[in-house]
Amino acid sequence: VDFVIDRGGKLTLVEARFSETIHNPKSLRALVKIRDFLGKRAAATHFAATRSKLSFPIHGLDSVTLVNGLETDDWFAEI
Repeated sequence: VDFVIDRGGKLTLVEARFSETIHNPKSLRALVKIRDFLGKRAAATHFAATRSKLSFPIHGLDSVTLVNGLETDDWFAEI
């Protein structure tokens, strides 16, 4: 996890990746462990910021959305 953003007592986790996509959801296991550890303090949605031009939920990780980390206007407003 590269960034933790506190908004109203809820913590949003952001994993930054240089790749364009996440090929294996298991590569985000640290994010999932921290999310689970936070329990009720964790926000409902977390992000994997990549070079992807599209945003979409990561299959198998319903609370993690893959987003374009180079353009934060869209997804950063959701936090």
